[in-house]
Amino acid sequence: RRRRTEMVEFIQRLLIFTDIPSTVVLIGMNYLYRLRSSSIFAENPAFGSDYRVLVVALLTASKYVEDQSYNNQSWSEVTGFEIDELNSMEREFLEELDWKLWISPEDYEGW
Repeated sequence: RRRRTEMVEFIQRLLIFTDIPSTVVLIGMNYLYRLRSSSIFAENPAFGSDYRVLVVALLTASKYVEDQSYNNQSWSEVTGFEIDELNSMEREFLEELDWKLWISPEDYEGW
C-alpha cells in the first residue's frame, strides 16, 4: 500500500512539474501497453523501476507529440534520474518499440 501511495505521489508531482497535456499521458500509456510483454524490463536493470519506465514513456511521448518538449536535462532535474541513465533508457525504449511511435486515431480514441 505504501509503495502505491508513493507511486501516486510521484506521478502527481511529475504531471504538475512537467504540465504535459493529457495527449502525452495517453500516448505514453499506449507505449507501455505495447511493451507490456517485452523482455526489456527483465533484461535491463535500468528498467527495474516502475518510476523509470513511466518517466521514459512520458519523455518519449512528449518528444513525439509536442513541438517544444522538455529536453532530457529538464526531465533529469524533475525526476532526479541521471541524464546518462535517461538517455540510455530512452534509446533502449525506442529500439524496443522498433522506433514506431505513431498511433492510429482509432487506437488513440480507444484509450
